[in-house]
Amino acid sequence: MRIRSNFHDYYDSVQRHGQDERLEFVREMRRIELSDTTELTRPWRGLQIPDLPAAEYSFSGGRLCLSALVVLFAGKRYTALQVSRYSSYDSAEPAQEVRHFYAAERALWYLAAHLSAEQLDAAPANGKRSLRVRVTRLLSAQGTTELSAWATSERVPIAVLTLRSKRWRDPHRSLVINPRLANIGFYAVVEPWQAYQELAMFLGGIAAPENHPPVQLTDRELVAKHGFDERSFRKPPSK
Repeated sequence: MRIRSNFHDYYDSVQRHGQDERLEFVREMRRIELSDTTELTRPWRGLQIPDLPAAEYSFSGGRLCLSALVVLFAGKRYTALQVSRYSSYDSAEPAQEVRHFYAAERALWYLAAHLSAEQLDAAPANGKRSLRVRVTRLLSAQGTTELSAWATSERVPIAVLTLRSKRWRDPHRSLVINPRLANIGFYAVVEPWQAYQELAMFLGGIAAPENHPPVQLTDRELVAKHGFDERSFRKPPSK
């Protein structure tokens, strides 16, 4: 598979070890801003995502802002927790650090290094689950296939949806088609070789003839296609 793109991603280097020139991936990134999840097309709108962690937590060194990413890659769905660390409450301040986690154990280790045990384990007064439980549920299932049919029909190999809770200062969601996955640490869950191979298999499957429904011909058209005419099957008149 040959990749044509104006940016480099972490799996591109696999091309050096040989590629099928007949298969080409034109990787063009585009962003769709969404004001509400109701603007999402199905099946994105019906995704079953556990309750998102509260968006913002304070600690002695500043604050942590949390959001969830839904990553569609080669027909499979992955979920990530994005954690942005700020040293102050100035909304204009850029994040000092942005981390992405696909495994609950690593995410909770990072959160525990900044937040108190009470912030991690105390159940909110509104009856929702604790932060620890919600993070564990969010990252419990990876590589599921509920978006596979949509990805195939829309011919979209990669997409990332950003979701934030209603407490987030910016309530907008965004759906990015063909983003740079290195920016969200996707190599932690799918290694370069595997990523390249899965993309090639997905794109090759889309291009395969069996994925394009055959044109239905009438009986008359079928006869003509095989070199016959309307008199070919008639009994010649008797003399």
